[in-house]
Amino acid sequence: MRGDSEKIGSDRLPYLDVLRGLAIVCVVAVHVSDSWVWSSSGYVDNRSQWWTANLLNTCSRVGVPVFVMVSGALLLHSKRADAPVAFLRRRFSRIIPALLLWSAAYAVWTARMHTGSMSVGDALRAFADGGTYYHLWFLYMIGLLYLVTPILRPMVAGGRRGLLVYAVFLWAVWVIMLPAAQRALGLYGSGIEIYSFVAYAGYFVLGALLREARLPSWALVPVAAVTVAAVWFNALGVAAAVRDAGGSLDTVEYDLNLSPGAPLLVVGVFVLVKSAPWSRWLPPGSWVAAVTGYLGATSLFVYLAHPMVMETLQAVLLHRGGGWASLHPGAAIPAQTLLVLAACLLIAFPATWIARVAQRGAGLTGARALRAAAWMRK
Repeated sequence: MRGDSEKIGSDRLPYLDVLRGLAIVCVVAVHVSDSWVWSSSGYVDNRSQWWTANLLNTCSRVGVPVFVMVSGALLLHSKRADAPVAFLRRRFSRIIPALLLWSAAYAVWTARMHTGSMSVGDALRAFADGGTYYHLWFLYMIGLLYLVTPILRPMVAGGRRGLLVYAVFLWAVWVIMLPAAQRALGLYGSGIEIYSFVAYAGYFVLGALLREARLPSWALVPVAAVTVAAVWFNALGVAAAVRDAGGSLDTVEYDLNLSPGAPLLVVGVFVLVKSAPWSRWLPPGSWVAAVTGYLGATSLFVYLAHPMVMETLQAVLLHRGGGWASLHPGAAIPAQTLLVLAACLLIAFPATWIARVAQRGAGLTGARALRAAAWMRK
């Protein structure tokens, strides 16, 4: 996300802005489409519509892994020569205000919109247990990745590619293949716990590795074929899991980002986007480049704010259960995703302006904290 970027200057890589923008669109689409995929009525009553939602949801699952890969591509290749303490101070001065502000905001949101009440003790317990709302786990995970960045940076700078490949191999075996084998054999509760840091650390390193990768043009066709095959592999995995669960499944128990086909899908998207001629398609100064840059610059704000916006639109404007719900998911999911995204971007614009004016006018620590909490442009 934008908050993870280092100043690239003349070495700016347009495809990373595109990947960042694509990732936030996918994150919103995942949460919009979840209600279609993870409901027993949708699976049982209208299988064709459920499959449409399942495919859209599966394709959109690349969002968070791509965010992490972009962070790895930027942070692990940074030209800054700062000490670990300076790096961590700079990173955590952004992430801690964001975590505190949005955790408090979603504690209030949960109390007002869902549970009817949430005591301070309940909010603190939720905060300590991984977040006061379902999407805030990302801030905890990215913070842990920051902690290991000073260790990984010298490996990247020193050309220790073999060590990085080995680290990715161990990650794939431990996080992807071993749990898949356990599920296939019915070996649950074995004591092997996989948390978000370990689960996404491989994507972080992959981002750094793939930034330097150069593929010949002929290789893009097989990469695209494998990417499409991975979509179907993952979608079939969801269908099998939902069928075995009698038509309903908690996403925590079947995480598509940790399925065997997930790395193939995510890497395929990263490589295909990276290989496109974005310097020609997004010339500096064009409106398309400006929109792409703005979407990337506000990506974390959109990530943190979109559940509130989505639920508000569903409750107030979309009349869930009425006419909107009768639309085919092939139309409803993209339309609702664009509506939520547009609303978030409209909110982000004045929030960015207010933070800039406050910081420019007074230079107060609080203004800097506000800007860091929204995680806008530097």
